[in-house]
Amino acid sequence: MRQAAPDRILDLAAVLQHAFYGDGLSLSDPATYRAVADSAGLDSEAVLDAFTAPGPTVAAKDDFTRAAGLGVDSFPTLLAVEGDRTTPLAVGHATADQIDQRLHTLWAAS
Repeated sequence: MRQAAPDRILDLAAVLQHAFYGDGLSLSDPATYRAVADSAGLDSEAVLDAFTAPGPTVAAKDDFTRAAGLGVDSFPTLLAVEGDRTTPLAVGHATADQIDQRLHTLWAAS
């Protein structure tokens, strides 16, 4: 998805999250990416080609390595990163109000 529409990556990430959490689809199944690509008006064949190409696999491994370097060891995790300082906002379930409060606390301490 990142290659197919880099300017829409946040929207597409939200659609993938919904496909996984809301619809119970597997993010390891190419059919999930075909459905998301079709619903987003993307070329589903290009998305599937990218899904099976080695480049995105390397990029995904790099993402996991970066996340581990930031101290992420569970999913979902939400971090605030400012310079070289990383502050967990949510590990596992957190409400929007809890995250908002943690952000306000973080900003007040800055």
